[in-house]
Amino acid sequence: MELDRHQDAQRTLAAVHETTEHTGDVYLPWYHLSCALLAFQTGRWDDHRG
Repeated sequence: MELDRHQDAQRTLAAVHETTEHTGDVYLPWYHLSCALLAFQTGRWDDHRG
């Protein structure tokens, strides 16, 4: 996200979504934070559902 490669960030988050939901643990909050930051940075804050 910091490199303005938002589409790559979106694809990466989509790829790890199921794994983070399944494993939970420490990665789940980081996943949700990353999704929220990406939505904010791309102007889609209202579309973010977590």
